[in-house]
This record gives sequence, C-alpha cells and structure tokens, in this order.
Amino acid sequence: GGKAVSPFYEIITITPNIPDTNNSAQPLISVFYHQAIYRTTNNHHFHDQIGYLSYDKTNNLVYDTSCVPRAVCFVAEGRPGNTMTLTTKSQGISQTQYMVHNDSTNAVKITLALSGHTLKYKYETHLFVYGKPFDHTDEDTLTKVSD
Repeated sequence: GGKAVSPFYEIITITPNIPDTNNSAQPLISVFYHQAIYRTTNNHHFHDQIGYLSYDKTNNLVYDTSCVPRAVCFVAEGRPGNTMTLTTKSQGISQTQYMVHNDSTNAVKITLALSGHTLKYKYETHLFVYGKPFDHTDEDTLTKVSD
C-alpha cells in the first residue's frame, strides 16, 4: 500500500553503434546500452535491460528501444535536448500473452538529463499487476567512469 524503496547499484555500458538508415530516408545514429542492476544488500542481480538510444535526424526525434528478459519490449520517443522526455506511443509496447494477463506494461515515460559526465534518468512505468494498477519509478544519477 505504501512506497517501497530498494537500494541498488547499477552498471550501464554504452557502446557506439554503426550508423543505419531505414528505407533510404531515415538516417539513424545510435548507441547500444546494457543496464545491469544489483541489490546493495546482497549483490543479487535483479534487473537486466538492453536497448538502443537512437537519434532520427530526419524527424528530429530520439528513440529508446529496449527489452527486459520478462518478455517485454518498448519504444519510447521524444525530442532531443540536454533534458529529454521520451514516452511510448500507440503500439510502443510488445509483451507476451502471459504478461498481458498478469503483469502488463501499459506506458513508459523516460526523462534523461545530461550535464557533462553526469546522466540523470527517471523511468516511470505504468503497469497492471494481477488486476490492479501499479506505478513503478526507477531513477538514478550516473557518472561516466571510463571511455
């Protein structure tokens, strides 16, 4: 019934991806990322996410295309800037039938704020868990440690 807080630490690895073009008309520049999150109490690896952050120059949009091992993937999009808000749109979430019936993801909103070597992020995920709405928020401040 109340707010739950789970202390964690994470490692996010960001790797440049090759430039790509959709249908000869949509040039994309992207980076691949891998996010691994661990509980601070016991170092248990409890969340894993892979994805791409892509910039669409033609439409001046940024996309976060991401998947988690629970068979849920999403695409969120928004305008570029030092602070960006990316949201899922119609058909922006794909998930298995099990997840649809037991733990469906209905919307994702991501706020990214970049300043120097610091990235602040906030993921707001709106779920429907076993018949009840459930809002999950994950946020952290990351500092670049190597090139």
